[in-house]
Amino acid sequence: MMKTLFDMTPEQAKKEHTKLSLKISYHDQKYHGEDDPEISDAAYDDLRRQLEKLEKEFPFLGDESALGDKVGAA
Repeated sequence: MMKTLFDMTPEQAKKEHTKLSLKISYHDQKYHGEDDPEISDAAYDDLRRQLEKLEKEFPFLGDESALGDKVGAA
């Protein structure tokens, strides 16, 4: 379970960012690459919102991955 953003250190935020980014990339591949989604659109949207919120609170994270700006299919 993700700590609240106010309780996270920058190091914890970076770990959470990596975890969310990997999850999103995995589900992007399942949905767009394999046409075999494993989670609902709502659950996917929630992952995206968590990532965006994290990047807003810790702006240095947005520079590490363009995932927050990426859209589904190539």
